[in-house]
Amino acid sequence: MGLVETEYVAFLDSDDWLMPQYVEKLVLYLEKNKGPRPEIIMMLPEIFHEGSRVTKDWYDKELFEQIFPENGMVVNPGGKAELYRLEVNQCRKVLRMDFVRKTHFSFREKVKWEDVYPHFYLLSNCTVCMGIGDAGFYYRIGSGSQITASRGKDRLDLLLVIDDLLRYVESEKRQDLYFPVMRILVRFSIWSIRMADTEIRKGLVHKVHYLFKGLPSVYYRALKKEVRKSCSRADARQYELFIIAIRYRILNFIFYDYLWQDMGEKLVKKILGAGERVA
Repeated sequence: MGLVETEYVAFLDSDDWLMPQYVEKLVLYLEKNKGPRPEIIMMLPEIFHEGSRVTKDWYDKELFEQIFPENGMVVNPGGKAELYRLEVNQCRKVLRMDFVRKTHFSFREKVKWEDVYPHFYLLSNCTVCMGIGDAGFYYRIGSGSQITASRGKDRLDLLLVIDDLLRYVESEKRQDLYFPVMRILVRFSIWSIRMADTEIRKGLVHKVHYLFKGLPSVYYRALKKEVRKSCSRADARQYELFIIAIRYRILNFIFYDYLWQDMGEKLVKKILGAGERVA
């Protein structure tokens, strides 16, 4: 980002596109703001399915609108822990360049899912965050060319970005981040294992197993304390069951192929009598 000469910088993946009047609305809310200039502006995208050609709400729209009930509203992330629970997608963030330089921020190069660590790093250094819900971009799904559709060895990049995140949290001694970090670790691990080809899945599961085995107990205490309070019943069960299955090596086989994973999820659902899908 050393070549950026504008006050703010935004990002857009090659298969997505901006909503109409994205820039105009962004400028309008910046001009209306009477306080300090926002360091981060959080946008609200929409999802476009390549196959059905249908758009739907972004994954965290309800939470976003709870945090930012009005467009152009400004909050301090230090007093809004819910911000860390928003989807980590970097393209939804517009960054003020003075803030980027002040925090010495840069992306890790040549890895996939490099927006996980920046989500936490940027928000934890930010004091002025604006939310704009009526402008953003269309996020394309259902396309085989997406990075998120990748099923090969680059799934292992997950371990690199998680390592960056954990090192930061520990170096800064950010106890307030233990729960949101655990939440993202569990969600990304479940998703990455499910998406991985069977050829690399076993190796990925082993690495994720050792990752969770090595986590300090404070992370698990934070998860246990907050998960039922901050998550839906289905998500809470999913997190708890995943932790059990991934930490105990004897249970890791559940993740080795799609058949075992599906059977395990159905069995758990039956045992618990859950009316909601576990995963």
